[in-house]
Amino acid sequence: LALAGALTGWFIFRIVSRMAGRPAALFSLFLWTAAPYFLSQGLNGLETGLFGLALAATLDYYLGSVRQDPAPRRLALLGILLGLTILARVDGILFAFAVAADLGLRRPLSLRRLGHALLPAGTALATLAPYLIFLWTRFGVLLPESGPAVRFLSLCYGTLFVLGPRSAFFFPPEQTPWIYYAGSLRKAVQVLLEEPLLFPSSLVLSTASAARLFNPRTILLVFGGGALLCANLLFLRRARGSPDDPWRGLARVGALCAALWIPAYAFGILGQWWFHRYFFPLFLLMAVASGPLADRIARSHALLRRAGPVRFAAAAACLHLVLFAWQVPEQFLRNKPYLNVSEYIQAARVLDESLPPGSPGGAFQSGTVGYFARHPV
Repeated sequence: LALAGALTGWFIFRIVSRMAGRPAALFSLFLWTAAPYFLSQGLNGLETGLFGLALAATLDYYLGSVRQDPAPRRLALLGILLGLTILARVDGILFAFAVAADLGLRRPLSLRRLGHALLPAGTALATLAPYLIFLWTRFGVLLPESGPAVRFLSLCYGTLFVLGPRSAFFFPPEQTPWIYYAGSLRKAVQVLLEEPLLFPSSLVLSTASAARLFNPRTILLVFGGGALLCANLLFLRRARGSPDDPWRGLARVGALCAALWIPAYAFGILGQWWFHRYFFPLFLLMAVASGPLADRIARSHALLRRAGPVRFAAAAACLHLVLFAWQVPEQFLRNKPYLNVSEYIQAARVLDESLPPGSPGGAFQSGTVGYFARHPV
């Protein structure tokens, strides 16, 4: 995972340096390297870091090669990379849809341009075929069951994770009230605002998060912050008539990913307590976009132009470093190997003491209990 994170930073630098030059690329690389969010999520022992590497490598190849020259060989290789991204984590298919949409819907529209999306779709499917065949022959399904399982668990917990314990109420999973989905959407936006990485709104929103302004009672502030986060993308707009270059490709793919990812988890998969990990690709795309945004701002005013993009990027990095130090929790600095699992260990101990040897036990969310227990769970 450490090697995957280092390689991901290399691809981020390549992507941004082509768009906005070396100072902007170093700023995006700084966000990737120093942000506590990336340090914790990229080294969490799961597939997250590998997924980030596959996504960054595919985005680099798409923006740097395929958009300029969609030759059949390049389109086929793009499909293989998209297939590997989906193999790293199945919701990479949302990223694949965003790339295909940008590739097929670029102006001027034509049947040939729409056909550019078919060849990578075919090679992506061929890359996925062994995995899909295994799932079908072994389990009789084409998708892993973790998504429906997470949704079921989320509904069983009622509104605990969307409204907080004081406002929690429970309901049958097949009778989900609208307030649950509204709370899940609020939670999704709140997660994206608590540790924002889209410059320059990250400076404002990080301060608001540290002041504990984003809570269930400040819904308007949460969605207002979300609007501020999205408004940053306006800096990526190019004048009419300018070429359809990687700037627009990044903005379009990132916006489409957000438009797909947030509803997919807020209304579909759910699992609000894992939104920080589920939205990892959106944070990565925000870090990539922050470099070009900083460069656009540095060149937008005469006073900032005199300072130069290098000094501006350095000043922005220093401000973020202060905010990152503010975000670092205590467990980040002190080794606490049993944090988050101590209650599971206690439950496993109780189970082992209560059951005869060899007897199975049942548990809600049995994976971690089963790991620590001597009995089958």
